[in-house]
Formats: sequence, structure tokens, C-alpha cells
Amino acid sequence: MSFMNKLRKPPSTKHQNSNTPSVDGHVVQSRTMTLARAAVTVAAAPLPPFVGAPIPKSAMPVTRSEQYWAGRALTAEAILSAKVQHHAEIRTLAVVEETKRMQEVAYVHRMHESRQRRLELIATGLVALLVVLLSSFAYTLYNTATAASKSRSLHFTIPILSPFASVVEHESSVIGTKTLVIFALFAAVLAYGCFRFWISRRLQR
Repeated sequence: MSFMNKLRKPPSTKHQNSNTPSVDGHVVQSRTMTLARAAVTVAAAPLPPFVGAPIPKSAMPVTRSEQYWAGRALTAEAILSAKVQHHAEIRTLAVVEETKRMQEVAYVHRMHESRQRRLELIATGLVALLVVLLSSFAYTLYNTATAASKSRSLHFTIPILSPFASVVEHESSVIGTKTLVIFALFAAVLAYGCFRFWISRRLQR
């Protein structure tokens, strides 16, 4: 019996609670807790260099409350990092879309200006052509009137009235030169107004 008692080992401190401090002030961890921490360390995703740096033993969570708050802190940091990255991507997309929109607006503005210049050139050419036509028409009418006034009168005798009576005949037009010029100017102004109205309607579309 005494031999059997000698074979028995004295109770070891390994069976103590993991949260019970030892004599020297350090906390004794059980073998199960050590294996669990090793498994968590292996299964965890690789962290950045500044996060994956070795943590001093004094800063490592030991109690359940410390582990809980450490887990919550890590979760909050991960969520914050994801939100920051998401906001950065949104800002980048917003800048890209704004740049694209500004380029499209500038392209439409250039197209509108080029079209406006072409229409102005066409209008200027038509007005110049109309002025030339009116000037040539007025000059022709003026030359015709001058030639008619300079032509000599026709004298002939009407024997029925008297052998000594004479009639002077002048060539004259039914419509005067001033009337024709005024009518041509009115037609030119009306044509120009119609053309400007047509251009404004085309630009509003």
C-alpha cells in the first residue's frame, strides 16, 4: 500500500484555472486555450505589416472580457477600413463621371458653335447676294430712266385737228422707278426676316 502511495504523483498546478494568476504574477494558460489560440492564428487572414507585427505579451488579451473587446475592436477596424475603401472608390467613380460629362458638354458646345458659324456665313452670303441683285436692278432701272429722258421727243401732226397742230409724245412707264426700288427693298427685308426666323426655329430644335 505504501508502495502504491509512492507511485502517486503530487497534484500539479496545470489543472488550475487559466484565469488564476501564478506566484510570479504571470497567468497560467491551459493547453486547450493554447491550442485554440494557435488555431485562430493559423486560420486568420494575413494582415498588413503594421498590423501583423508581433504583439508584446503584456498587451495580449487574456481574460474573456479582454478577448471580447479585442474582437470587437478588430471587427470595427475591418468595417472602417472597408467603408473607407468604398468611399474612395465612389469618389473616384464620381470624378470619372464628372470628367466624362464635362467632355460631352464641351463637345456639344463646340458642335453648336460650328453650326452657328456656318449658319451665319450662309446668312451673310445670302444678304450680300440680295444686296448685289438689288443694286444691279436699281442701276438698270436708273439707266433705263435716264436713257428714256434723254431720248428725243416724237413730233407728228394730226391733220384732223389742224395742219399746224402738233403732239409731243414721251415714253413713260406705268410704275415709277421709286416705286420699283421701294418694292425691291421691301421684298429684301421680308426675305431676310423670313430667313432669320427659319434659322431661329432650326436652332431651337
